[in-house]
Amino acid sequence: LPVTDTAGRTIFYQDPSRRNYAKYSWRQELMALWYLVETIAEDPVRGKKGYVILVNTKHYNRPSQVSQEFIKRLYPIIDTALPARVRAGHLCNASPLLPSIKPFYSRNLRLRVKIHTGSTDEILRELALFCLPKNRIPTELGGDVVIDMFQWTTERMRVEGARNDIRAAKRARADI
Repeated sequence: LPVTDTAGRTIFYQDPSRRNYAKYSWRQELMALWYLVETIAEDPVRGKKGYVILVNTKHYNRPSQVSQEFIKRLYPIIDTALPARVRAGHLCNASPLLPSIKPFYSRNLRLRVKIHTGSTDEILRELALFCLPKNRIPTELGGDVVIDMFQWTTERMRVEGARNDIRAAKRARADI
């Protein structure tokens, strides 16, 4: 999201019902996740604070929407290998099927994941207790934050372009 929680941690928002997991391999999904986490880790302050995962499971109704291989490999990586740490996970509008992935959680992750159910207002009240007030929550969950993927992608392309320009300049200097 374009905002942090009130503790200054980056918020990763996901709605699994919007994803077609059959379209990409679990390896491609993990590569995309790794890139997203690297965008946090490249900033030393944000990297140190870690990130919060906010998942809207309202329309998640089929376990087949998520690759089980991806899930099985994801949780150990979240716990040990990513360059920034997961500080909390919030599963909103949780389906009764959702606990089926809990066996893949480590003890540490089980302690950090909260499941929120109830009306939109009830969920917003609960999230506010975890440094996630309404002005830090996406509109899809009843909050005020509008997600603009085009703007985010444009900004990342600018950052990556600048990074490539720096690398090219260093190579040119090394060739002199």
